[in-house]
Order: sequence, then C-alpha cells, then structure tokens
Amino acid sequence: MRTPSVKMTAPLTVDAAATDAAYGFLAGKLIGLTLVAVMPALFWTAIFAIAANVVGADLSVYTVGGTAAAIMLFLATIYAAMASGSDKA
Repeated sequence: MRTPSVKMTAPLTVDAAATDAAYGFLAGKLIGLTLVAVMPALFWTAIFAIAANVVGADLSVYTVGGTAAAIMLFLATIYAAMASGSDKA
C-alpha cells in the first residue's frame, strides 16, 4: 500500500530580503568589525605588553589602553572603507 505524499508548508512566511536587510546586514558588519579590528588589536597589545615585561619596562594602563585603542581605530578605519565599498556590489 502506498502512503500519500503530503506537502508541508510553513504557516507564516517571511520575506528573506527584508529580514536580511534589517538584521543580517548590521550583524554581519558588527561581527566583521569585531573579527577585523578588536581581536587583532587585543592580540598585538598583549604581545606588546609581554615584550615590554620581558625587557623590564613598566607600562602604565594608559599606555597599554592607548596602544589597543590606536590599533583598533586604525583597523576599524580600514575595515569601514572596505565594507562601504562592498555595498555597491
């Protein structure tokens, strides 16, 4: 005996383009900014602080924070220029 095929449909459909435009685009930009600017800045700041400690230099919290902020600002600027160009594709 053959079972009848039943087509399952969602009770509510969502426009994918509207959803992507509202949530996915901004979330993607923020995730990209975190991966491209924040994570490398924290990594290189930690390397800088460890190297200064090995050499015997005492760094203030402001020096380490300023270094991290400068690296983040530089990388965020580069990322923003690249991301704004991708909107036209």
